[in-house]
Amino acid sequence: MNLIESKVRRPELIDTSATVQYSELRGKIEVGARSMIHQCLMEGEIQIGRNTTVNGPDTGFYCLNNPIKVGNFCSIARGTTIQEYNHDFKKTTTYFIQHKIFNQPYGADVVSKGRFKLVMMFGLQPVVRFCLALKLVMER
Repeated sequence: MNLIESKVRRPELIDTSATVQYSELRGKIEVGARSMIHQCLMEGEIQIGRNTTVNGPDTGFYCLNNPIKVGNFCSIARGTTIQEYNHDFKKTTTYFIQHKIFNQPYGADVVSKGRFKLVMMFGLQPVVRFCLALKLVMER
């Protein structure tokens, strides 16, 4: 494992051929063979497949109730956030009142739609530019 200026809570879960640089991995984070994690924050139970690149800065994966799984040969662009949970909008407030006021465990105020599985993803910014360019050509 190539670990460069990073904090990794469970380094035994990182494949020996993977690279983690300038990142913080909190929780049960598995990183597959030949994958690279660069300038990212990850919290919870997360699996990163083989030959996958997750680029930062400003890239974060967060889960509380259900794991996040990223497949093999994925490429995730900087500035991407994947969050498995959200505020519970059915409640009176989205403030973390259960946790902050009533001393409930962190996560008592959030809801989840279940497991998050990303099979294949390429950098979002180039895709958006391609779609806009295609739309302009079609409108002429």
